[in-house]
Amino acid sequence: MGMGRESGSAETVLRMLLAQARGTFADSLAQELDKQTFVGGRRVVKQTVPALPKQAATTVHVVKVNLYGARPPVWRRLEIPAR
Repeated sequence: MGMGRESGSAETVLRMLLAQARGTFADSLAQELDKQTFVGGRRVVKQTVPALPKQAATTVHVVKVNLYGARPPVWRRLEIPAR
């Protein structure tokens, strides 16, 4: 399909397509954004924390810390006790 003057501008066609897909597009976008968060302007995928086994006496949180923008990458893994 050509994008000449008779068929309208690309923006008009895009608006028509988005209007037709509004319900499904908006729902899909909302679901995808619910899986993600933004930290420092960067998109980060949320991850669920696995359940602890019942025999675990204490909880230890493992956190990976990255130094943003460092070359070569600088990171540390921290183990933080919950109690």
